[in-house]
Amino acid sequence: IETRSSLESEGNQSEKSVQPEGVIEHLEDGSFNGKSVRDMYTPERLERLKTLVANRQKGIIVVLENIYSYENAAAVIRSCDAFGVSDVWFIRRKTDKLEKALQTDTFQTISSGASRWINTRIFQSTAECAEELKKEGYISVATCLTESSVNIFKTDMTVPKVALWLGNEGKGLTEEAMELADICSMLPMKGMVQSLNLSTAAAIFLAEIMRQRGASVEKGLAAPESFNFQESEQEVMLDQMLMNDILRRNKQSVQPVAKKAHWEKRVNMR
Repeated sequence: IETRSSLESEGNQSEKSVQPEGVIEHLEDGSFNGKSVRDMYTPERLERLKTLVANRQKGIIVVLENIYSYENAAAVIRSCDAFGVSDVWFIRRKTDKLEKALQTDTFQTISSGASRWINTRIFQSTAECAEELKKEGYISVATCLTESSVNIFKTDMTVPKVALWLGNEGKGLTEEAMELADICSMLPMKGMVQSLNLSTAAAIFLAEIMRQRGASVEKGLAAPESFNFQESEQEVMLDQMLMNDILRRNKQSVQPVAKKAHWEKRVNMR
């Protein structure tokens, strides 16, 4: 069985070299020195990445609020990649260095290279993030243990667009996040410890979303293509993925790319 690490290892040997100077300016129009970003990858590698994009799940965003440990954040990103989730949004604490941390070799190593293929976005406040999700038509599911929380296995997560919220390692989600959420969902605990590691909790919830989506298709309640991107959308995703990868490998911020008009189509795709 071929694992993600083997794909990552192969990628290190098959990608063509890229000069770091002026990379953002060259990538603004999806090209570098007059060539498509796709020309920077071998045909074999490009085919592998096309398969990766084809397996991405539509309509899922994972939101991490005030995460303390970047190692845990990297582990969550690894789980997201494994379940076909392409977008992770962060709400960061005022004092952290999240944007720089996302570009470090350590972060990439902990995520097993998955951070190269995930779109990230950073918000300054919980309200700002919740408002953007609502604007894009997402139903926010907060993972928290409250009196009103619904059992994960009884929470309907087959909606076209779902945002999964996870809080920090100590206190979980803030009261503000729980109040802004459409649903509060919890995983039943049977032991003395009433919590799980952040990435473990994320993986369990994502697995349940995948299970519910699969069951919905099998029962004829949803069309097979309901949760997958169309080919035209995959083309846009692939170019964005390659551009973000080039920026990360050159220790450049991925934020400028997200602001370009070329990628505004992503809002309607997710």
